[in-house]
Amino acid sequence: MAVYLKFSIFAGQPLKPGIELYKPNTMKQDYWDVSDEQVMEKTGKKISQWIKILDDFDAAGKKSNDVVAHLQQGYNVPRYWARTLTTHYLKQKQA
Repeated sequence: MAVYLKFSIFAGQPLKPGIELYKPNTMKQDYWDVSDEQVMEKTGKKISQWIKILDDFDAAGKKSNDVVAHLQQGYNVPRYWARTLTTHYLKQKQA
């Protein structure tokens, strides 16, 4: 059975064998599921240290954009890592 693409420049053409379709849930989990080593290398602090900082800031009760801005402005965390840490933190608090 052929799978056809609906929304792309290749619309109506069969999907070639071996090509996977986009899997958003996998990508999103990979985005915020980071190791202590990665966070330490990019931010200079361990995940546990960031969690304490975010707890002290009451991040769970704030908008995620405000938390990201706090990390960027208050701790000079690059935007990508500020968003990653915020998402990681909020996902942990929801679990």
